[in-house]
This record gives sequence, C-alpha cells and structure tokens, in this order.
Amino acid sequence: MQHKFAVGALAATLTLGTAFAQAAPEDQAGWYAGIDLARSNLGFSGGGIDGAIANMGVVGAASISTQDTGGGLNLGYRFGKSFALEAGYVDLGKYGFTSFTTSPAVDTLQGVYKAHAYSLSGVGILPMNNKWSLFAKVGYARTATDLSANSVSGATALARASGQGSGVLIGAGATYDLARNWFGKAELDRYQHVGDPSSTGQANINVFSLGMGLRF
Repeated sequence: MQHKFAVGALAATLTLGTAFAQAAPEDQAGWYAGIDLARSNLGFSGGGIDGAIANMGVVGAASISTQDTGGGLNLGYRFGKSFALEAGYVDLGKYGFTSFTTSPAVDTLQGVYKAHAYSLSGVGILPMNNKWSLFAKVGYARTATDLSANSVSGATALARASGQGSGVLIGAGATYDLARNWFGKAELDRYQHVGDPSSTGQANINVFSLGMGLRF
C-alpha cells in the first residue's frame, strides 16, 4: 500500500511540475547539489526497542534517546522555475538505549539504534521574490536500520540485527539565494516506515536540516 501511495504521489508531483516547468524561463534549469546539517527525531519509544530485542529472544524494558545530529547530501536537476527532481542520502541518526532484561537472564543491555536513507523525490518550487523560494517535496525513500547491544554483565548473548524498509518521504522548506550560484536552505522532512518490524523495529523519523547548495 505504501509503495502504491509513494508511486502515485510522485507521479502526480512529476506531472504537475512538468506542466509548470514548460512555462518556466530557461535560465532556471540546471543541476544543483547540496550538503545539510540535520537534527533528527525518532518516533520510536522504549517499547519499540523491547519488540526488536524480543525478536532475538530477549525480554526487557528499554528507554531510548530520541534525538541526534547527522547530515545529508543531495543532487538534483531543476527543470525550470517550479519543478526539480532530487536524489538524496541522509544519516537519520544514532540513538543510544538501555534495556533492563528479565529473560533469559536478569541483566542490563547498552545499545545503539542507527538508521540512514536514500531517496528520490519530486520537488515543487514557489519563488517568492528574486531571493526567497518555498518548496515542497514528495518521494520514495529506501531505509536501512541497525541495532546492536552489549550485555553489561555478560549474561545475555545478543546478535546484531539489521533491517531495511521503504516508505513515503514528504518535506517542505525554504531557500535563500546568497549569490548567483550559491543558496542556503532550511527544511523539515518526514521519513515514514523506517526499518523492518520483524528485525530492528520500524518507526517514522522527522528531520530538520540547514544546508548550503551550489547550482552548476
């Protein structure tokens, strides 16, 4: 269902963007690339970790940090004034957790939950003046997660778990032209269904980022 929604939403964005782009000035078209500093928020509680380690045969009660700082890269092509197609990579964060287990042994686990994503999105752009523009994006994201934990006492043996998932990426933000080819950017994105519920668990992750871009 998520795949159908992502494909349909992206197709709609592509169709709308192409219609706008056909009427856009030619000098707006071209490649661009950017780098971002990101602050991510994990929509995942200790219960999510409990379910993930239960997949490994361990029963426990966990608490987890839900915020981290990461970064991202993006490469896109702007077809005109109002539309772009963009590929991206983002580090969705590393979140430390602690779990107090009761089975197979009474123990304390210390671990890390990590995630990253690759994405392809259609971007609709609304220029406000010769400096500021607003934008919104919708696309498809392929995510990977990794969960690892160590026993404080050594009484509990755990295997490392990895998972993959896919879901819809939605986002919005603003850009400001600093010079002819350089621009600054602020953006808020939401990655849905990150990870695999049968291994590392699955969550939504919100990412706020500030970045710099270069048109070439």
